[in-house]
Amino acid sequence: MTLRSKRKRTQGPNESIGVYVSTMASLFSRLSIKVPEGNRIKIMVRNLSPFYQSQLGLVEIKSVEELLSIGRKLEWRKTCAERYVPPPRRQQSMEPDLAYMSSGSSVASVEANSRPALKCWNMVRNLSPFYQSQLGLVEIKSVEELLSIGRKLEWRKIYLPSIKVS
Repeated sequence: MTLRSKRKRTQGPNESIGVYVSTMASLFSRLSIKVPEGNRIKIMVRNLSPFYQSQLGLVEIKSVEELLSIGRKLEWRKTCAERYVPPPRRQQSMEPDLAYMSSGSSVASVEANSRPALKCWNMVRNLSPFYQSQLGLVEIKSVEELLSIGRKLEWRKIYLPSIKVS
């Protein structure tokens, strides 16, 4: 097997990041020459699915373990985004006074919930795919931080038309 054949191995459409990285590590171990880790990382990142490539474009990956760790976070966010369900109509909501209402504009503001037991990760999980994709590598520590970042993303979505909205 040659290094050229390793460069052709890309991540499959339904292949997890863990399986892909593990497979690539096994392929590199079968070579008669030792490929430096930096080169292995470049090859792996270049051959990731387009979703991961776009999310990792500005991230400097220093090790295979770091690629795997960040990749798993992105994989989780991608899964959450794919499971997103639009909010029910006000009439169908269990709490009609807290239901989403379209304001007539393209963006509705995110408001804080006063219940202290509410977890930020649960809020992020229920955001629209646009917000989930933008928050892929951001660690949110509080509801206030989520609101602040959400407002910035709303501004970007309104005033920067190059951002694709799903």
